[in-house]
Amino acid sequence: MMPQPSAEGFNTGTTSPSPTNVVSLRLGSGGRYHFLEAGRGVASVAVLIYHSLDAFPKNSLPGVLERFKAFSSWGWLGVHVFFAISGWCIAERLAKGRRAEESGLHFAAERFLRIYPTYWAALAVFIGVRLASLPFNTAHLSAVVPHDFIGWLAPILLLEPYFHIGSFLIVSWTLVFELGFYLFAAMALVVSQRRVGKSSVLFLIGCLLCFAPWTAHLSPAPWRVLEMWPEFFSGVAAWWAARLGRRTIGYGVLTLMLVTAAVWPAYGGINRVTAIITAWILALAWKWDKNLGQSKALRPLRWTGIISYSLYLIHQPLIPPFEHLLGRWIPSTSTGFVAVWAMAIALALVAAKCLNQFVEAPVERWRRRAT
Repeated sequence: MMPQPSAEGFNTGTTSPSPTNVVSLRLGSGGRYHFLEAGRGVASVAVLIYHSLDAFPKNSLPGVLERFKAFSSWGWLGVHVFFAISGWCIAERLAKGRRAEESGLHFAAERFLRIYPTYWAALAVFIGVRLASLPFNTAHLSAVVPHDFIGWLAPILLLEPYFHIGSFLIVSWTLVFELGFYLFAAMALVVSQRRVGKSSVLFLIGCLLCFAPWTAHLSPAPWRVLEMWPEFFSGVAAWWAARLGRRTIGYGVLTLMLVTAAVWPAYGGINRVTAIITAWILALAWKWDKNLGQSKALRPLRWTGIISYSLYLIHQPLIPPFEHLLGRWIPSTSTGFVAVWAMAIALALVAAKCLNQFVEAPVERWRRRAT
């Protein structure tokens, strides 16, 4: 199981969590950023495979899956790749909003629509699967669904950390950070629209907020979203370097962040280093993206990247129950369980495609028309 936040805060030190800006990003001068889509695909597959094997104890799988599990045990880092990508996407989105003189309230509402409808659909599937599994186990109804008003309200609105309860849909805790990042972005848009602060001043403030993880645990709960701020902001710095042409500033900030995260493990460790390296790659790959977009090798990853938000949300509710159910007839130690695992992966991909096609993509089209 992917490490998840404690009830008191949003993470427990080693974290893993979100691919919300997953519909193809269109950039002003270059169309789609194909490499970014492929990056989402890599990250989503990494998290998918990690969750498909992590719950099994050591030496409880066939040899081939045991070796694959050792390799995929780092798959949770894909979540931090998503954070860096989200930072890039929101920097691009803010630039568009500023040109269009978009209000901060409109920006925030549009971003919330990006997250909630698909999340609610995945949450409904999760609840349905848990209810359907009752005849196959000894759990009581109160153990598989929320049993009071707060228990329902918190997961529906993604407020669990603020009520000091664990995430109902395990992977959803990462969306709390996304929402927090969106709120800060909306405030930055308002400030820039009112000419209160120049973009360079706002960028400097963003740099200073990268020190927040050292003090976030002392702050009231709503401000603890800053624990993941450096991951997001690394993507913003990459966008400054590649898209805004501020190479010295952007690469300078990324270098300082990378050195800090590498030298002081308490600042973030491998998860933060992964996000910053992702940001570096995004910035450097930008100039070659036209050629990368023509690569047939990237097409499967780009396809997966397009459905990555749906895949991220839906795989956890489906894979463990499926493996557990078939594991009653095909033991996990048998060679035949490799087929069970493969079917679980296929099930998650098909379900993600359906969620994307029937919920995420239609909502996205409606949202784009409305805005």
